[in-house]
Amino acid sequence: MQPLVRALQVMGALARVECGLTLQDLSTAISVPIASVHRLLPTLEEEGFVARSPSNRRYFIGPAATTAGFGQTGRHTLLGVAYDHLRELARAAGHAVVVAENYGGRAVCTARLDPLGVRGAGVSTSAQVGARLPWHASAAARTLLLDLDRHEVWRLLSGWEFNRYTARTPATVEAVWAHLEETRKHGYGVGFDEWESGIWTLSVPVRDGARTLTATVTVAGHASQVAEPSVRAGIRDLTIETAAVIAAELGYSDDRRRWPAADLKEEDVHADTG
Repeated sequence: MQPLVRALQVMGALARVECGLTLQDLSTAISVPIASVHRLLPTLEEEGFVARSPSNRRYFIGPAATTAGFGQTGRHTLLGVAYDHLRELARAAGHAVVVAENYGGRAVCTARLDPLGVRGAGVSTSAQVGARLPWHASAAARTLLLDLDRHEVWRLLSGWEFNRYTARTPATVEAVWAHLEETRKHGYGVGFDEWESGIWTLSVPVRDGARTLTATVTVAGHASQVAEPSVRAGIRDLTIETAAVIAAELGYSDDRRRWPAADLKEEDVHADTG
């Protein structure tokens, strides 16, 4: 699993720059020893996920990675249909948008889009492409568990280290299950100050044509920027509609145009974010 995560981190780092990165730059960017990065690069280069300049020895995002969803024209089965919608969501919401997927029992950030050109928008979450998201503390990760029953959740989190990132971090399987029940009731998951201090997130599941929960789309904002209920309600509506459009393009069919919760309850958005 570790090589996959590191490969995603490498491609994520390369996708964020236009001038390429040296081996040392890559090592620094993803906080992984040079030797470990060096072992990954030949395979990534051979498969076309990374390209190396013969003149300056810098590494660039490769054509296969572009096809797989990295870089501005990124495309894979999910991100291929989702990219433009996610970019528009980031622009309209004015906050970072994160896509999370389940890879072998680990929640991994597979895409992040920031609201380029949106005045006053800041970096609202540290989640980067390739980062592992904590099942218990991240709404983006928890929402991936929406279709699991209690036994399956217990089995997945058996032996899981429930790190307390903040005073609000859910610290038990039962606490995670309680969050999942709320998410099922409303159709979206919410987190505030659970993994990253002062960050409010709203996460919506995305299903494919087989009705499989394949990913989550999450908007993350600083508490000070989403303090007004109307702002949070607007983000909710935008995220739900974006997830619905992506799901439809993946072949998912649902007669409901919206999730059951028509109103954003105070307890769902943590009214004390201000």
